[in-house]
Amino acid sequence: MEVEDVDIFAFHQKIPFRGKKVLYKSPKILLIKDKSPASGIIINQPEEIISIKTDSIQPLPLLIKRFNKLTAIWGVILKGEEIVLLVDLFRILKSKTETEAKKEGISDED
Repeated sequence: MEVEDVDIFAFHQKIPFRGKKVLYKSPKILLIKDKSPASGIIINQPEEIISIKTDSIQPLPLLIKRFNKLTAIWGVILKGEEIVLLVDLFRILKSKTETEAKKEGISDED
């Protein structure tokens, strides 16, 4: 696969970190090949991607859910004393496509 065939964007462009400057110390590209062209998401610290048991998944806490405008963040798990947000990468890609379509004036009804 050629680099030109991959649509690449940074994770923070889809999941904003309100008012905080984002610095990728050791950026890596997470390649998602579900459609053409393939997409790449620039992330930091891929070693923090973890496997989880499905029975440990909990719904978003009400406080987070109330302010969450991103459907890509859909659940949480507790890892020790930390709350880990679950992000659906396919939803991020879908929202990216919808945003681009709105900019270009394209809708599903066309």
